[in-house]
Amino acid sequence: MFIHCNNKIVNTDSIEWIDYINLVKRGYIRVYTKDDHVEIVEGPEAVTIVMELCPGALEGKQAKYTRHAWAVHNLIGHPLMQLCAWLHLTSLGLKIHDVTVPNPKVVDE
Repeated sequence: MFIHCNNKIVNTDSIEWIDYINLVKRGYIRVYTKDDHVEIVEGPEAVTIVMELCPGALEGKQAKYTRHAWAVHNLIGHPLMQLCAWLHLTSLGLKIHDVTVPNPKVVDE
């Protein structure tokens, strides 16, 4: 399996582990590779990586979202991204997609 990580396509077999403790409060994760390299990934891309590799990590108290935030992303972000791709405006479509990815809200414990 491959993931998109900081403008690179990365084979998940090369990942040793991911530190997502700062995802909710600071908006980034650290991806540690088997060759001792560390990538800091921020924003929607960080959320996407965690959701692709271990969606359960965002359940419970780790991340809370504004009600219907994912609906807006799925109903507006994805269709507009597809329309832009058909119109050969892929870069614009990806920006629209990323802007509509909801950020987790900080929950005081």
